[in-house]
Amino acid sequence: MMSEDQVKKPIWKRWWFWGIVIVLLIGIFAGGEDNNTNNSKVVTTSSSHKYDLEFKPDIKTSCTEDTITVNAEINCPDGAIMQVLLMSGDLKEMYSDKPIVKNGQISSVFKLENTDPKNYAGTIMFQFNAKDLPQPDNVKKVYGTYGEKLEGDNTIEANFGDGSKGKNASVTFTVPYPSQEAVEQRLAQIFEEFTSTLIKNSNGVILDIDRPSSGIYHVMVSNSAWYLSSENEKQYFAEEMLKTFTQVGKSIDGTDTIVLTIFDESMNEVARSKVLGGMKIKR
Repeated sequence: MMSEDQVKKPIWKRWWFWGIVIVLLIGIFAGGEDNNTNNSKVVTTSSSHKYDLEFKPDIKTSCTEDTITVNAEINCPDGAIMQVLLMSGDLKEMYSDKPIVKNGQISSVFKLENTDPKNYAGTIMFQFNAKDLPQPDNVKKVYGTYGEKLEGDNTIEANFGDGSKGKNASVTFTVPYPSQEAVEQRLAQIFEEFTSTLIKNSNGVILDIDRPSSGIYHVMVSNSAWYLSSENEKQYFAEEMLKTFTQVGKSIDGTDTIVLTIFDESMNEVARSKVLGGMKIKR
């Protein structure tokens, strides 16, 4: 038998917490906006290391108990100044270094403030408009005073203080610290904690959450909560759930495209995400 609260309280009044949940979720899982592992082409170097007009470093990373080391073969002339940036997925840690290319190599070692398992987003930048990192003359001779001769997909247009236009180049990468396995275990733990909190705070609206495979999420809702709600209330709930699990998909599965299905207690499908975005409510 339904309680008086179940009959009188529309479901949307129980959903005030969705906005807070999404903000917290972003804080917990953040980082992941760029989950590309090193997609740069491998550079073959020799004792007289080669370089060309396309910036394409070959990046290799390693981890110890409290450090991350970024090594890269750089296809730029010796003396070229790089900037290596490393940021934790929760945005609480940021590290930088400015190594100089020597024998076609750079190496940066970062001492970590926090050693919890997490993903770090990294970038190697080759800049011509950074006042504190002026490139030496032998580098400008190859790429131009403003880097205007740089080529390839890793370049971006840059403005200079004197009104000139040129180019910078950069490549991004991801470092799972201390290992991919440790990060996956930690993310799975966080996901379990998050879903448990979500179910608890829903006041009986959400009964279960499942992730049968990568990018696919199932949510079971209470029959009384769902079927006593108006169509507008159902649509609002479904759309907020889609926003939430889209963020989960980016962080856990590294995808912007997820499939979200909402079921009632009898496992009848009541809502599903649409291919082009949004949620379709089963009438």
